[in-house]
Amino acid sequence: MKQSAARIPDALHVVSQEREQFFLARQPIVDRGRELVAFELLFRRAEAGPADVTDDIMATASVISHASELGLVNVIGGKLGFINVDASALMSDFIRVLPPSKFVLEILETVDVTDAIVERVRHLIEAGYTFALDDVVAESEPVRRLLPLADIIKCDVCAVSSQELDRLSRRFMAAGKSLLAEKVETPEKFEQCLALGFDFFQGNFLARPVVMTGTKVAPSAATVLQLMTQILSHADADTLAQVIERDPALRESLLDLARRAEPAGAAQVRSIGEALRLMGRRRLHRWLQIMLYAQTGQPGRAASPLVAKAAARGRLMELLAARLHPGDRAAGDTAFTAGALSLMHILFDMPVQRILPRLPANQALRDALTARQGEFGTMLRLVESLDESGNDGVDGGGNDNGKASGNDGGHGGNRHHCDRLQALLDSLGLASEDLYALQVQAYEWSDRIAHG
Repeated sequence: MKQSAARIPDALHVVSQEREQFFLARQPIVDRGRELVAFELLFRRAEAGPADVTDDIMATASVISHASELGLVNVIGGKLGFINVDASALMSDFIRVLPPSKFVLEILETVDVTDAIVERVRHLIEAGYTFALDDVVAESEPVRRLLPLADIIKCDVCAVSSQELDRLSRRFMAAGKSLLAEKVETPEKFEQCLALGFDFFQGNFLARPVVMTGTKVAPSAATVLQLMTQILSHADADTLAQVIERDPALRESLLDLARRAEPAGAAQVRSIGEALRLMGRRRLHRWLQIMLYAQTGQPGRAASPLVAKAAARGRLMELLAARLHPGDRAAGDTAFTAGALSLMHILFDMPVQRILPRLPANQALRDALTARQGEFGTMLRLVESLDESGNDGVDGGGNDNGKASGNDGGHGGNRHHCDRLQALLDSLGLASEDLYALQVQAYEWSDRIAHG
């Protein structure tokens, strides 16, 4: 039943040789408190698209190859990783490259559940692996055969009626399974699944903060915008300190950040003035841009996926600018700001054109944020496209998983999306392999910023 272990290096070597054909992305999974608990790792093939993958083993191998080469800790941080597996991947030894304590294996709904597959899943469970059943929309015969072996059931909540979702959730909870709602597109659908007892959630609703809605900027967020403006207007340190002291939450966050940055001298960081001197204006400005997204709910909770997303965008934009314009600090600053502030319209639920007047943004930044024009606008479109689902959704967070199997519409959308990603890279004069290392550096940095 087990294939030769020689297939591990062989499969990964093939993928490594052709890795410029693949894009790597990740999508957040949160628990009932909207705490970030996992990422699903996704692949996108640049040239042909998943509909044309003749050997499905290549699809999963590509994701494993990226994760292995770039470092699992950097890709998923301290969270779990979910990864799709088909029959070929399950029966191949390269799946053992993934450490069982870090990954959940999602069995695709298209897998033909034979006796050999069931036995292989049992063998991998004995080796410590955890399994999820993916895209469950009914209690089919394959689901019934694998149900005793799976710990997590992923329900496609867009593909079933409310009544059927209620019935399925009761059935699977009675069997002692954890439930993951995927393709949760709205806060209302999240609340529905929450009431039904789902444990985990994945979807577009994550891009929307829970607390802040309407057009009124909350006091703490207004303070952050004020400070950002004062920094860009070269206000003195005493003026900045006075503003920070008036907001207790910002004060404590700044002191905590300064202490974490310089643990050896943590005891000496007791005042805002000391923290400002330690961090410097440039670093403070970056912190403020990320802290903007932390004002939407309880610190470190409801906003955490949004914080991580904004931080990753800003850092990746900065790294791209450094690759394109080595030594140009101003370009890096503009790029970081464009990425970090690209989600402001979601945060404040108002057009970015109404928010920018609060900030002394230069023309290049305005062009990028309002019209996605200019070099920074192109970079921003690239970074946003990495968040997208593979169809033509806007602003990421979607849940079309870029799988090797699925409906033809998903394949076509995925292929079109990959073509668009490649065209954006070409316009910047970058190869997709240039993107990988920068992307993982951004993930690592954003996870550290968002979760301490």
